[in-house]
Amino acid sequence: MTPSLMAWVAFSILVLSFAYETQKNVKKTEVLKIFLICLLGLLLPYQLKALHPDNDVLYEKRIAALALEMRIKDRHQISKIFPSAEGALHMTETAANENISIFNAPDIRDVSESIGVKTTVPIKNQCIGTLESVTSVDYDSRYVKVSGWIFDPINKSIPDSVKLLSSDFVISGYALTGQKRVDIANAIRGKALNSGFKGYLLKEQLGSSVILMGNSQKCWLKADIPEIFYTVNKLYPTIDGTDITATNIISNNGWNGTDSWNTNISKMTVIGSWVNSDADVGDMTLSLKKGDRIFYRSGPKGGRQRLEIEGSPQNPVVLPVAEEWVQIEFSGESVPNTFQLKMSDSGDGWGEWSAIAINSKKQAK
Repeated sequence: MTPSLMAWVAFSILVLSFAYETQKNVKKTEVLKIFLICLLGLLLPYQLKALHPDNDVLYEKRIAALALEMRIKDRHQISKIFPSAEGALHMTETAANENISIFNAPDIRDVSESIGVKTTVPIKNQCIGTLESVTSVDYDSRYVKVSGWIFDPINKSIPDSVKLLSSDFVISGYALTGQKRVDIANAIRGKALNSGFKGYLLKEQLGSSVILMGNSQKCWLKADIPEIFYTVNKLYPTIDGTDITATNIISNNGWNGTDSWNTNISKMTVIGSWVNSDADVGDMTLSLKKGDRIFYRSGPKGGRQRLEIEGSPQNPVVLPVAEEWVQIEFSGESVPNTFQLKMSDSGDGWGEWSAIAINSKKQAK
């Protein structure tokens, strides 16, 4: 709101200054009035948009505020409100510590202080929902990012926030609801449209079970946290950065295009889900070994680009948003010596595409 308010104040100062200079000249005053009426008429349609706020954008900004409250350097999320994560964390340190402005909101205030505190779990009432994705926070090794949905079927309501508890009931993470989920609203009765949640969990909880507890302890449910079996490094594709070639591809169902930029890289082949538009979907299966690396890039909107080790008992993990090329290395403790990796992209909306870059010169080892 600050830039908008400053612009209106500056405009008001200019108008008042001009009015003062022209107040003795009736003709100039009339011209000024006509000019102001025309200008306000032009601005009115844009101002009326403020009556219909973009709740999706506002929700993403609240998650950014949550990241700042928890002092998590999630560059992708914080970029929703400020271009520099480091700058935002520095500027908001005092506000977060003293609960000023957004940091005094009931669902955000003192969240960072609650991490590590032991609590209790309600005895009976269970929520319905699931934890759908766990992704790494590229620039903060302490936390992972989680998302899913939750709904209280007894009270037919959505908790405002979700605490993530370890098996011994210690608060290990926190999330905010409010993300629009049309699929959930259509599937269950009740006011479940904004039942989606997003937040952060201590990385040490990977591979364990956690309890998702709605605010005010009205309901809870259990969820398994999958291991993240890959690491991500921001790196532009080079032939020395991967040994993966076309011979590693076992099957290709729809990934017959490229990235949205139709990128050409020397001695590399780019294969992506973008054939005609963002709406294209598909999947690809690769034969890999532990320690293999591949280059990956995606559109600015993520959540439906997933990785799955075939035969693994854990659910698919969601690939991070990577607007610039990154190198993904499969070297986690749970990665088998040899395995088949399925990469899928079911995103059919704007900005939902993904691509990989493989070595077009080397032979697979």
